Amino acid sequence: MRVRCAAARPLHHLRAAGLRAVLSSEAGLGQVPPPVEALREFLLMLLAEGFAEQELRRLVRDKPARVFGLAWG
Repeated sequence: MRVRCAAARPLHHLRAAGLRAVLSSEAGLGQVPPPVEALREFLLMLLAEGFAEQELRRLVRDKPARVFGLAWG
């Protein structure tokens, strides 16, 4: 049995935004995991929802690097 993400609609919007979107974490507050772990869990959830690793790489690495003027690659 596949468990569906409760945030299916926002995920649809995220995919539709494509290269215009950047993923980040708001973690680091009291009762949530540390930021790195929270982002890792979020990315695993997105993979389970059918996002490709290449899509996620663009959202968390490539696009932010362009936004901040950092060279990547």
